[in-house]
Amino acid sequence: MHDGGGARQAGPGEFTAQAFFNGKMDLTHAEGIAATIAAGNERQLRAAANLRDGDLHQWVAQTCEQLADLLALVEAEIDFSDESGVHFISAADIQTRLAAVLERIILLERCGQRWEGLDQLPVVVFTGQANVGKSSLINALTGQPRAIVSPVAGTTRDALSTLMPSRLGSIRLVDVAGIEPASHELSNQMSQTRLTALQTADLVVLILDWQDDTDNLPHDPAAGGSHPLVVQNKIDLAQALPRATSSEVIQVSALTGQGLEELRAVICRRLQIIQGFGAEHLVTLNQRHRGLLAATRDALAHTTVADSSHAELLASDLRHALNLLGQITGTISPDDILGRIFSSFCIGK
Repeated sequence: MHDGGGARQAGPGEFTAQAFFNGKMDLTHAEGIAATIAAGNERQLRAAANLRDGDLHQWVAQTCEQLADLLALVEAEIDFSDESGVHFISAADIQTRLAAVLERIILLERCGQRWEGLDQLPVVVFTGQANVGKSSLINALTGQPRAIVSPVAGTTRDALSTLMPSRLGSIRLVDVAGIEPASHELSNQMSQTRLTALQTADLVVLILDWQDDTDNLPHDPAAGGSHPLVVQNKIDLAQALPRATSSEVIQVSALTGQGLEELRAVICRRLQIIQGFGAEHLVTLNQRHRGLLAATRDALAHTTVADSSHAELLASDLRHALNLLGQITGTISPDDILGRIFSSFCIGK
């Protein structure tokens, strides 16, 4: 019986591991492969593709380049500390370079997507004055009579949600109580519920009546400074299509379906911008990445210009930070630093 010549079935992740150990890919590329296999929606697939394409790898490589160059200069100061008049870097230059690296790290921490949030559906909250047709519009968009509709103003008392299918996958639409003064305990509770919903929204849609002046939009205090998508509903009641005074206003009819496809498309485009659905180079960070970035930031934040008078201590701090940052990709080594020291300067001339 043929025994397969000693061949065996590969274990989980074995091919990727071999590629990493043979220098064919770094840890972020490997994580991108694992993330692609585990992806459950389009956002996760895009984020995994960015990891595989090397977006985080490139960012780490560029940042390590800055840190390694600084460390090489400090190491050169140490090696030639006995040489009179030989200086490779000043305290001011050290401070400037450290600040630049810290700024890069803080910016990535602030702007990078959290991987853990990619499995959450985007949330679109519909707000507006009472009886402008928010519930009817959500029912029309989803094709489900999820929200109770009535000509009586104030029918919606709680936040109701339902799913709208789209080219981006499912989008959660949330219907909240109409904007009205808090005059009693129930209206206070309704306002608080609306506030909570708006604070969790990825996109706010402000619904107007067809007769409302689009130049003087009603303000929902709970929405804060968010820039809502403005929709004018019930245009089927107009004898002639009213002209919106702003090109950003979408005109629809929940009753006839007019304008609904355009509204769906605009919601998707807004979410693409807000959540990075269509971003080609949006970096996504998992818990491991964020932990190492935070540790690197802390290490650099405690490295002050005063340490430049003790170059050995400064070099030690920089090596520690570089090691932490390099752990994201698993590609930094002490030989990289030694190579920079002897390749950057014409030492011995």
